[in-house]
Amino acid sequence: MSRLIVFFSAILGYYTIGVRERLPNDVMWDIGLPVVHLFNRWDSGHYINIALNWYSVGPGGPSETWAFFPLYPALMRTVSTPIMGFMSPSQAVALGGFLISNALFFVAIFYFYKLSDAVLKNGDLALLSTIAFSLWPGSLFYSCVYTESLFMALMVSALYLLERNKTFSAVILGLLAGWTRPNGFLIFVPFLYKAVEKRDKLLVCGSAIFFLPYFLFNLYGFLVTGIFPIREWVYARYWRSPTTTVFAQLFDYPVPAGVSKTGYALLAFIELMFLIIPVIHLLFSKSRLVATLSLGLRTRHDEAKYYALTLAFLLSTLFYGGIQNLHRYGVTLLPLYWLLAKIARRGIITRTAVFSVTVTMLVIGTILFATWRYYL
Repeated sequence: MSRLIVFFSAILGYYTIGVRERLPNDVMWDIGLPVVHLFNRWDSGHYINIALNWYSVGPGGPSETWAFFPLYPALMRTVSTPIMGFMSPSQAVALGGFLISNALFFVAIFYFYKLSDAVLKNGDLALLSTIAFSLWPGSLFYSCVYTESLFMALMVSALYLLERNKTFSAVILGLLAGWTRPNGFLIFVPFLYKAVEKRDKLLVCGSAIFFLPYFLFNLYGFLVTGIFPIREWVYARYWRSPTTTVFAQLFDYPVPAGVSKTGYALLAFIELMFLIIPVIHLLFSKSRLVATLSLGLRTRHDEAKYYALTLAFLLSTLFYGGIQNLHRYGVTLLPLYWLLAKIARRGIITRTAVFSVTVTMLVIGTILFATWRYYL
C-alpha cells in the first residue's frame, strides 16, 4: 500500500502540477522511461554517472560523484548490463537502480519486522512499527534511484543477526552497509555496545572494522586525486550550506522559484519535530537514558543500543543534513518507528491521527520530489 501511495502521488503530481520552471544552470533531466523517470531526480544523476563512468576527475578537480559511495552504483551497473542492448546505457542503469530499490524495500521491511519483534517482543507493536517504517515521509526514497533501500536492507538485517548472536554474518552485512553510504560506519555503535555489554574484548576490537570502507574509499580517492579525505573535501566544496544549523535553515534557506518557502519550512519543521521524538523519549525516560549511557548497570534495555545509534545518526544529520533532506536522513532512526507504534497503539483515534500525518507528508513529499521541487 505504501508503494501504491508513492507511485500514485508521483504520477498525480507530475501530470497535474507539472515540474517547476527551469532556472539558469538547472539540470532537470527526463530519462524517457514512463513512471521510472519520476523517481530519477537530484542525486540519482550522480549514481547513474558513477555506474556508467565510475569516479572522475575533470579540469576543475574531483567531480561531485566522490561524495557518494560505490556499492549501489556498482549494483546498478551489474543489474543493468543484460538490458543495455534494449535501451540507452543511462536508461538501463536508471531502470536497474529503480528495480533494485523497490525490490530491496521488501527485504528491508521483512527484516525490520523481524528485528522489531525481537527487540519489542510484541508482534502487534512490530507490525505497527513496520507500518510506520513504510509510511514515514522519507520512505518515498525506497522507490527512488537512491541508496535508502539498499542501506536499510543491509543495516536492519545486520542488526537482526546481531540480536540472534550471528556475529560473523552481521559484520559482513554491516561492512556492506559501510560501502553504501558515507555514514554507514555508524553501525559500529550497536556492535560496540553489545561487545562492551558482554565484555567481549574481541568484538570490541572488531567493531573498528566498520570504519574500513570509509578509510579505503578515501585512500582510493587520495591515490586518484591526491586529496584526503576526498569525500569530505568534495562535500565541503559542493554541498555544505553557509547556514550551518538545521533550526537556522528553517528561517534562512534558499529554495528555487516555484517552491513556497513558508510551506517548505513548515514541512521541514514538522519533520524535525518527528526526528527529535526519540531524543525527548530518551531524556524523559530515566531508566532508558541511564541504561543507554551506562553499561555497568544490571538492568538492561533491549532498545538501548538502538537509541545510542539514533543519537549517532542525529549528530550526523546535524553535521551533513539540511532541511531539504531531514525526511531522508530520518529513515535510519529505528526507535522513531517503535515510538510511533506505541503511540498508535493507544487507540483508533490516535492511530488514525499518527498515520494520517505521516501519509499526508509522504504524499506531499512525493509530489515535491517528482516535480523537481527541492525535496531531496
